[in-house]
Amino acid sequence: MGWIGLVEELENVLRCYGAERDEEGRFLIFNGGIATFMGQGGPGAECVVDEESCCRIDGRVVRIAPLLASTSYGVQVHVV
Repeated sequence: MGWIGLVEELENVLRCYGAERDEEGRFLIFNGGIATFMGQGGPGAECVVDEESCCRIDGRVVRIAPLLASTSYGVQVHVV
């Protein structure tokens, strides 16, 4: 299962869980992708996180969609 919601919700969850970032402060996301609709950017843009998208928290690889689904943010969806 994937997830759909706002970029700011995604970033807030990654920040709260302490996901690793690169030198420029961007969250390190791998094994999948995060897409915005029509290339929109910014915190208020809607995004889709596929089920394979991962990050590292405390050195462990963690799937992002289940983290997001455990909050009241967004909606859990099947991503095709």
